[in-house]
Amino acid sequence: MRCWMSSGVRNVLSLNAANSPAEKRKQHEVFELASRMAETLYSMPPAQRLGHIEEIVQLARSGGCSRVRQILTMPALIRPHPDKHHLFPRGCRSYCTISQAADRYCRISPWNAGVADVVRGKVPEPPTGEVTLGVLQRLEAENGLGSHISEAISLYADLRSPPLPLQGMRRG
Repeated sequence: MRCWMSSGVRNVLSLNAANSPAEKRKQHEVFELASRMAETLYSMPPAQRLGHIEEIVQLARSGGCSRVRQILTMPALIRPHPDKHHLFPRGCRSYCTISQAADRYCRISPWNAGVADVVRGKVPEPPTGEVTLGVLQRLEAENGLGSHISEAISLYADLRSPPLPLQGMRRG
């Protein structure tokens, strides 16, 4: 395909599945993997599905698998055309694609953002709920709760310090 540019004429081959057998194979592999991931998700017991989606999102977010990241951020799988039944698990629109399931999970999770933003790292990690010494000190300064927070700080410090070695005990 020729493309006229202001700097002159140059040949530009658009890289798509129609022009490139290698690109066609790559796209087929991506959609096949997405289909298998969705089938795996729906073959699990419902109680295990959220944990599975969390693992997939974390894998893509960590950069451990670029293919999974590509699948989760692919607009054609996040918002598939309803007439393209081949994109949906079991060919039925009542099942989400793996990208839709991950997107819905990310929106109801503490991230409260779309899967593309979560996977690309545009959204910070959600708080873990772990209480650290800094959190306790900030609470004490903000709320002036005095003895209760002070007790929690000293308890936290005791828990974080290494245990004392046991003396006078013999192994036997």
